[in-house]
Amino acid sequence: MTRLAFLLFILTILSRSIKTIIYRPVVLMHGIVAFTSDMNELAGWLRTSFPGIYIVSIEIGNNFDDSFLWSLDKQVEHFCTRICNDIHLQQGFNMLEFSQRSLIVRDAVE
Repeated sequence: MTRLAFLLFILTILSRSIKTIIYRPVVLMHGIVAFTSDMNELAGWLRTSFPGIYIVSIEIGNNFDDSFLWSLDKQVEHFCTRICNDIHLQQGFNMLEFSQRSLIVRDAVE
């Protein structure tokens, strides 16, 4: 009887874990002279479409002036620091970027 109870317990745990879908986190990168809030609509759509997904929108500097006036190297360094300091991104993530921000993302990957 205890073997049957143990087997049912294991099957219950397995069936619940199989139904759990874990999505890879997403990093959003706004366009040049833009704000992270410009990505809110996309982030909302992703959260609705993929419940429980972790989404972070990276801001370059403190305002859109920094995203325009900082050197590309400084922007890449800032981006990489934010990525490395986020524990949710340590096992991998997907990135979506707009406009010239693809240059920063590609440089960070390389």
